[in-house]
Amino acid sequence: QDHWGDGWDAKTQLAIGIYNSSTQSTEPGWLYKGSLTQGFESWEYLCLPPGCLQILVSGGGQWSQEVRWTLIEITLGMEEQEQGRVVASGGAGEECFFSVDDFCESTCKI
Repeated sequence: QDHWGDGWDAKTQLAIGIYNSSTQSTEPGWLYKGSLTQGFESWEYLCLPPGCLQILVSGGGQWSQEVRWTLIEITLGMEEQEQGRVVASGGAGEECFFSVDDFCESTCKI
């Protein structure tokens, strides 16, 4: 989401990757990288694999306080109006970990 409605600063990106606690790195790379290029909000549907996943949201520049994001778990077959479970949320400059199928403890805000 973007409070002003003009999208996120060009330097702001949200990335999701599989986290390897042994090497303390995201491997083999990022599963998803994206940004809100225009408008107040946008939706992306992702199918994420089981594991401990890392979310990294870069800077945000001068208007970082406008940047907000939410990761919601939905199940195939859910009706449009049904609400999914919020897995993580935050703003610019956030980094946290969450689990798909209980692989690690979540450090993300909900």
